[in-house]
Amino acid sequence: MKKITFLLFALIAISFNTEAFGQCGVDTAEGPYTNFNTSFGGAPCDAGSGSPTNELPFAAWADEAYLMDNVVLGYTYTFSLCNGDGAGSWTPSFTIIAPSGAVDAIGLDDGSTCALTWTATEEGTYIIVISEEGVACGTSTNNATDNGFPAITGTDGETCPVCEELFPPSCTSVISPADNAINVVSEENITDGIVSREVLLSWDPVEGADGYAVSFGGDVLGETAGTQITLYGLDFETTYTWSILPINCAGTATSCATWTFTTDSALSINEDKFEAFSVYPNPTSGILNIKSTQNIDSINVFNLLGQNVASFSKNAIIDSSIDLSDLSNGLYLVKITAGENTETLRVTKE
Repeated sequence: MKKITFLLFALIAISFNTEAFGQCGVDTAEGPYTNFNTSFGGAPCDAGSGSPTNELPFAAWADEAYLMDNVVLGYTYTFSLCNGDGAGSWTPSFTIIAPSGAVDAIGLDDGSTCALTWTATEEGTYIIVISEEGVACGTSTNNATDNGFPAITGTDGETCPVCEELFPPSCTSVISPADNAINVVSEENITDGIVSREVLLSWDPVEGADGYAVSFGGDVLGETAGTQITLYGLDFETTYTWSILPINCAGTATSCATWTFTTDSALSINEDKFEAFSVYPNPTSGILNIKSTQNIDSINVFNLLGQNVASFSKNAIIDSSIDLSDLSNGLYLVKITAGENTETLRVTKE
């Protein structure tokens, strides 16, 4: 059967310093393959009647990796190559990699030649790397030799979360500010020395929703369990778009509306300021250059929720540039400090 290769997303991308005969990373293996997810929905779950065994119908080879979603924190799993074509033809060694990149377990269970048991220290998507015991990572000559069907099971008696919702929630329709509202009153916000305008967004709760994904300007800012959120970093007399997608365990609402509002006027407020810095290109896809007549001491990047998403010290600012490649697309506030001068600039990552 053709194996399915998964293209790693940035949030799961992992880099390892591999040992010759120890833990192995995805950089030394083919894959990771997604067959556990496409065939079983990820990790097995004991819903009260015992944990199933999710076994793939083809043999594994050395130096390949498998992706597994829906691993439960604190749940115990056993990965094995004990059954099927070629089982025992060579001795495997497994590396169990948590979503953060931490290694939960290495090798085999004591006395076993085909299985490894571990307790998950994190929840989410795990990667299991198969190598050959006693052979340097990525160098096995058994990288096309069958050695049992990849299988995963859990410890009986521990109940996994079970979704009782049959459908994703519906969209919310009652919002504030109202759609197409103009002259929406904004308030001054001063966060970490950044002066901007803020607006409170709110919506009616949706029955069956566990949370809400907030999109602003077409980019997802994050999720909240509540029904309101304050966005800062806004400006006077500017039109913004936003949307809310209710979420539950069955999925996320679809085809929800996108709304707009326009902030109020500055009126008599004096916005004249000395600009000590400038940045380019803006928008940027990654590298942001800072033009300044002074030596820059630090740069802090904030999202519109007021969260510090990136910080750069003097030593991390290379050739008056910083790398924003790891940030999601959207609008950010970049606070630049040089001596006693501080300035905050709006930057779009795209």
